Parts: sequence; structure tokens; C-alpha cells
Amino acid sequence: MNDYEFKELIDVEALQYISESIYKSASIPIGIISTDGVVQVASGWQRICTHFHRENPICNVRCIESDNYISEHLFEGDYIEYKCLNGMTDIATPFIIDGEHIATIFLGQFLYDNEEIDYEFFNNQADEFGFDKEDYIKSLEQVPRFSKDKVENILNYYQGLLKTLGENGKLKKELQIALADSNLQRNQLNTLFHSIDDLIFINDKERRYKDFFSLSKRNLYTDTENFLGKTIRETLPLDVATMLEAAIDRLDQGSESEVIEYSLIIEDENHWFSAKLTTVHGDDNYGYHYITVVRDITNLKENEKLIKHLAYYDDLTGLYNRAMFYERLDATIKDAKRNNQE
Repeated sequence: MNDYEFKELIDVEALQYISESIYKSASIPIGIISTDGVVQVASGWQRICTHFHRENPICNVRCIESDNYISEHLFEGDYIEYKCLNGMTDIATPFIIDGEHIATIFLGQFLYDNEEIDYEFFNNQADEFGFDKEDYIKSLEQVPRFSKDKVENILNYYQGLLKTLGENGKLKKELQIALADSNLQRNQLNTLFHSIDDLIFINDKERRYKDFFSLSKRNLYTDTENFLGKTIRETLPLDVATMLEAAIDRLDQGSESEVIEYSLIIEDENHWFSAKLTTVHGDDNYGYHYITVVRDITNLKENEKLIKHLAYYDDLTGLYNRAMFYERLDATIKDAKRNNQE
């Protein structure tokens, strides 16, 4: 057992920003709760739950029963789906690193797009608990509706995202421990990183590439003999080099770590990468340097693109759906106001 903590592995602020951006564009509600019960990330929790179900003592007991059911059945499959006693659908899937349960990803609350809303059930619930019926039903009709395929894509996306962020965080810890050990030689570092598929670059204070580790070189932009001893700007396309140098500037100004995303053409194909940069003060052999851990996130980007497509286009017809219509209508109205064309 490694006793990893969620905040040690994951940049929570960055993940919150990502989840909020996805909710704004695709109305996907998400919650991530670490095993100590702390809500680490929350975006799009539905008003019907936060203002009605969770606020009413009896309804809240039902919510807790639903939470307990999910916890008890969490590891029975890839994910657990549950229709809560208050009529909402929730799905949960565990986030695991090295066999250790770090957190639980919750998708909800939502309804499936092929199910009819049971208005009788919700009207009766409003009467039973004294809810403002008009406001309660309005909140019900604001609950997002997804297809089965979309739900599966959402879960795959967040699992992939957390795996990428989590393994980068884990690797950062291992690197800091390894490079702080003055007795650790390069061959020992090679052994440590032999099973790592990420690309690990070490740059000196002048930003020259001083070392490189990876199990595979298939995602390298150029061969090692073409970049070791050279600066970032001498090695990479100007736009990517500028982004990396700006991230290092922020490290020099006191930032603990920086994460950027960029794309490169490798063997005539476009690849997306996530790079996490940190500063380490090592021994006399390595000295003051920057470590960049790079991971290929092309599949993650493709999944993200698919989710955004599903948010704005009908699954069957491929035509714009209501969400796209209202977004474009809103943009047109704002443009008209700016141009005084109302």
C-alpha cells in the first residue's frame, strides 16, 4: 500500500477548471470525492438535489441511503448505476492507482434521454415534502438527459483524464525522491524508469536538455542525438518551445508545477501531449534543473471531441440539437446587442 493522497497526485485546481469547462459546454455534471470523504471536484450538481432533496431531512436520508448503496457495490463492475430513491440517476466508478482506491467519480444527477419523466411521482413528492411545486418541477426539467453511449463516453473520458493526471503525479513524487538522493546514479534512474511509458526530460538552468528517460521512444519528436545538449528553442517548433519556456518562467517565479498541452506532427500524424513541469534541486551531478513529464493524450483528446459532439448533435440524425440551437441563438442575440441591431 502506497498511501497516496488525492491532492498529492492530482492538480485539483486544474481538474476543477476542466470539469467546469466541460459542464458549461456539454452540461455534464461531475463530482469527485476522495476516500476520506472530501469533495475534491464538483461541477453541475443539480438544483433539484442541492435545493430540495439534500435540504429536506427526510429526502436527505434517502440521499444517504443511495450514497451507501453505491459505496457498498462500487467494485462489482466497471461502474455502479443507481436510480436513487428521489428519482435521479447516479453513476459512480472508482479511481484506482497501483491497486489503491484513491477517489470515486460520480456522474449525476441526470436522466436517460429515452425515459419518460414520471411527473406523477415528482408531483406527489412535492406534495409530501412541501416543496414549491412549480419551482420543483422547473428544477426537474433542468436535469440533463443523456444517452447510454454518451454516459459511457463521459465515464471513459474522466477515467482516462484522472489516470493521466494521477500517474503524472505519482511519477513526480518518485522523481523528487530519486533525484534528491545524492547516491542515486544514472543507471539506477534508468532501472527506476524502465517500466515508464511517459517521456521524461531533464533540462538544466540554461534550459538545455541534459537527460532523457523512457521505456519507449516512439513519441519522440526527434532522436536523442538531435536534442541532448541543445536548448528547448533549438529543438522544438517555435510555438511549442514558447509555451514550454513560458511555463519554466512561471516556475522560476515560484510556481510549484506547470501543466501545458500542445500538439506535434510525428511521422505525418498529429499527436497531442500533456507536459507537467517541476523544478528540482538535485546533487552535484544534476544540480538545479527542470523535469518535464510528457504523456501522449491523443486518445483522450479524441474522446473529449466526441463528448462535445454528442453535446450538440443528435445521436441518430447527426443534426444540431436543442443545446446547440440555444447556444447559437444566445450568441446571435449578444452580437445584435453589441451592434445595436435589436
